[in-house]
Amino acid sequence: MLKLFFKIFLISLKISALTFGGGYAMIPVFQNEYAIKRNWINNNDIADIFALAQSLPGVLAVNSAMLLGFKVMGLAGAFAAAFGVILPSITAICFIAIIYTSFVDNSNVAGALRGMSIAVVALMLSAVLNLRKQSVHNAMGLVMAAATLAVCFLFPNFNAIWIILIGGTIGLLFMIFTKGERCE
Repeated sequence: MLKLFFKIFLISLKISALTFGGGYAMIPVFQNEYAIKRNWINNNDIADIFALAQSLPGVLAVNSAMLLGFKVMGLAGAFAAAFGVILPSITAICFIAIIYTSFVDNSNVAGALRGMSIAVVALMLSAVLNLRKQSVHNAMGLVMAAATLAVCFLFPNFNAIWIILIGGTIGLLFMIFTKGERCE
């Protein structure tokens, strides 16, 4: 039991320390560690966990890690995963706060950050494509995904909460009117 606790902590610590770009960039890495490498959960669980993590208040990376840890080991797993994800960020923020003024105008640091942001876009695209495989199974799911994408591009300041609530309402209505068929 203690061994699993530390394994969850170390996996979350590693993912958080080595993945730049926040929760969205971590999705494929979490999926690889929890579902593919260790088979602790399945790919359908991954899609559900990240959907729930996005709808909860707070940081996506921490919410995701907590839900994954909880799924594997209950409350202790949630704590281990959350602490593992938070620790590198806290350490980095403290370090950056101390040396920030020395590097604020350094062009090399600015260039490295621009390069990392490009890599984050690729990781987020990978996450979207992987989650699409688990979430979009029929025409209704494809239409909802396309409509959501269109709203995000056409109205970039549209509140994501409304998108989630509208999508959930449409999915619920579809389930009611199709007598329980899944609209994924």
